[in-house]
Amino acid sequence: MARKLVNLTTLIASVLRMTSPAVSRCCQPKCRRNVLGLLLVVAAGVVYLTYTTTNSSIQPVAFIQRPDFVSEAEITSDVYNLDPLLCANATLSFMFLEGEGQRTTYNAGERIKVKVQLFDGYGLPKKRGGDLVRIWLRDLAESACSAGHVTDNKDGTYTGVLRAAWAGQPEVIASIAGPRESLKILYKVFDDHKTIKHINAIFAVEEEDLEVEESPCLPFPEVPGYRKVCNFTAENYGLPWYCGEPRSINITCFDWIQIVVHDNAGHLPLTKAEKVIIERNNHSQLRTRLVVTIHVDESDSSSDPDNFIPCNQRPMIDTWGDVSPVGFFHKWTWVPAACKVTIDTVDHYEGCLRNRRLLIYGDSTTRQWFVHFRKLLKLKMASQMFEDGQPWHKPCLAVNTVHNYSVFWGPHELPFYGGPNRGFNRPTYVYLDELPNHSRDIVIIHYYLHFVSFHPSVFTRHIRRLYQSVESLVSRAPNVTVAIKGPHAMQDLPGRLDDYWGPVYDNIIRDTFQPIMDKVLYLDYWDMTVASENESLHPNDTIVSNMVHYMLNMACRKIHL
Repeated sequence: MARKLVNLTTLIASVLRMTSPAVSRCCQPKCRRNVLGLLLVVAAGVVYLTYTTTNSSIQPVAFIQRPDFVSEAEITSDVYNLDPLLCANATLSFMFLEGEGQRTTYNAGERIKVKVQLFDGYGLPKKRGGDLVRIWLRDLAESACSAGHVTDNKDGTYTGVLRAAWAGQPEVIASIAGPRESLKILYKVFDDHKTIKHINAIFAVEEEDLEVEESPCLPFPEVPGYRKVCNFTAENYGLPWYCGEPRSINITCFDWIQIVVHDNAGHLPLTKAEKVIIERNNHSQLRTRLVVTIHVDESDSSSDPDNFIPCNQRPMIDTWGDVSPVGFFHKWTWVPAACKVTIDTVDHYEGCLRNRRLLIYGDSTTRQWFVHFRKLLKLKMASQMFEDGQPWHKPCLAVNTVHNYSVFWGPHELPFYGGPNRGFNRPTYVYLDELPNHSRDIVIIHYYLHFVSFHPSVFTRHIRRLYQSVESLVSRAPNVTVAIKGPHAMQDLPGRLDDYWGPVYDNIIRDTFQPIMDKVLYLDYWDMTVASENESLHPNDTIVSNMVHYMLNMACRKIHL
């Protein structure tokens, strides 16, 4: 069923005027690699989110645990294939519409179903699953796009389901985000080298002359190339962290002063064939282009936004149960599928934040949120100022003294690729444990990109420790609002399979937080960044503004105007 868009008054327009002209390239023909989409390997019979409503609200969505992808055990048992031509080939693969005579005209709200058949470089059909197939809709004329839901049929074919959501003639696009064989290579790298990109410790001592030494660091007690290690686990607040012990007799572990990352020496050597499989075969679009026509029945009163529950009134547990599509872009505004936007002005933003703190923990992608708030709300920096685009890994604070609120950003613990010295990376759980029981803070937490160079077990360890403090906080501080920001799609981490681990991390987060899903919000941005064909690990200003806008509509449970 159709949905009329909520009029967002002047907020999004003011943001777009304020931000850089480098807006999202989604739905534009100049996209360099229009390839990002959603991979969710789901079992048959999964229940899709509908737009069905009652007179005052949508029906609650039951929690659906997103299944895992091909298991590590299955991947590592594969024959180690180094023939790139045996990998799925986007140029030779194709897709076609399924159902009802392969019709091409749909009413808004209906499902559009397609089948993808993969072929390898020799022109032979693939006979098993595990490749990373994604699908989405793109409508240039309407500046609209929406991610689809993909089911791996385990036989080389994939079923994609999209939802018609606006009037127009969008293209159906499919891509191979990564071949199954690349996962085998990554797991082998993790086994042989522990990491794909090193973080180094700098040790320095000044006697007669300054003596400096570097050594690699890992969240494991075995550092390749070093018989002895410095154990910095206690300094990382109990989370494992080890660095190679300095070889100089004049330098000790106590002389560690900072961490450093060398981009020109970041990636471990791969064979030529491994590089081809890891890099060349990723995010390739199928040549097949399907165009569908979508009609909207404006007389359908059931689609009136007033019949949808406000986003800030949704039960928190429902935010964990959404399945694709969780929303869509139209005229560069994100439209949630399960609720209506009601916080749509700067006054609403400040009414939400008045007399409270917005605490944001994570990496540089959440620091983007901090910068967005500082600009939009004209906040005064209470910590050291930094320039836009400047690498910045120190905690930062901005305030509004008129309405008595503040916005804080803090980097999460090691592993963290960057930092001016050893003292700025505090675990998020330490920050949470320090919050008082009477806290009314809004807390945003995000773990993602700094973990993708390691085996997923490292991410799992940190999320499980984080969970303990979140569970304690929401139990002892009933007025606090905690939201977990999920991973986003992107494709500029060459040699690390880009965003593959995002959906894997999504599953780890959901599994870990299941006992307290009724007390914690989940901010799912995967579909948003799939639909917008986001390329950068740092989403552009248009995407960031929509992310922040959606977050506040979910997290501002009470507004004081």
